[in-house]
Amino acid sequence: MAPSSALPLQVLTHGAVWCAGLAGVNLGLLLLARRRPSSWLAQRTSGGAFEAPKKNYVVPIIGQCLVMPPLWVLAWALREPGEPWWLAAQADWPSGEFLAYAAGYFLQDAAVHWSDNGALVALHHLGAILASVAASLTSGWLGLLLTLSMVYELGSLALELGDLGLCPRRLACWLLIASTLVPMAWTLAELPFARPPDAYAWFCVLLAFVAGALRVREAWTGLQALAAREALAEAAEAVVVDTAPRTVVSCSVQALQVTR
Repeated sequence: MAPSSALPLQVLTHGAVWCAGLAGVNLGLLLLARRRPSSWLAQRTSGGAFEAPKKNYVVPIIGQCLVMPPLWVLAWALREPGEPWWLAAQADWPSGEFLAYAAGYFLQDAAVHWSDNGALVALHHLGAILASVAASLTSGWLGLLLTLSMVYELGSLALELGDLGLCPRRLACWLLIASTLVPMAWTLAELPFARPPDAYAWFCVLLAFVAGALRVREAWTGLQALAAREALAEAAEAVVVDTAPRTVVSCSVQALQVTR
């Protein structure tokens, strides 16, 4: 199926609108955090994946919960009956809006939160923007790519909730790994039977695998850090328990000496 010229235009124009709107929300949250430095928005997460001010989590969590899933569902529900969707490129409005939101979100996050994002996050955002545009230009595999992106975002959502203490961090890391390996597995399973039809689809697939490998590495590093902190806490607790009887005996001896 040939790509529609309307889809890239929708991604670029609507992406600019999403970028401006989301940037405005984030700047508003930034002003609130500065005016109230002791508020929840101004607090920084610690020991998690991102270690950023909590205000930085508001917009992505809303998007991952309330914007992207409904758009993906609409893209599936409004597909052309009798036409392939998974490996085709149906240029429907929800698919274009899904890609437009992704491009706009990552662009504004890179601009507004540049001081909190590291180099790896900045590269991820650039790749996601380019992949959103490339997906709108491809002549196939659009349904697969949209679904892969949606599942990746759900894994990122788990990690963000873990940072905020709304999900156990160990579980969040495992969910990130699962939400990465499963889409990579179904993509690999398609390759022997249906290759990506053009350079745009190949670019998205290769970028998804590079990002996936980095996601798994970061999640595994997070699990190791959690295990190290737990071992350190257990060792400290053992030291406290071991020294407690000695402290009691020492106090008893001192009391007897005072009595004498």
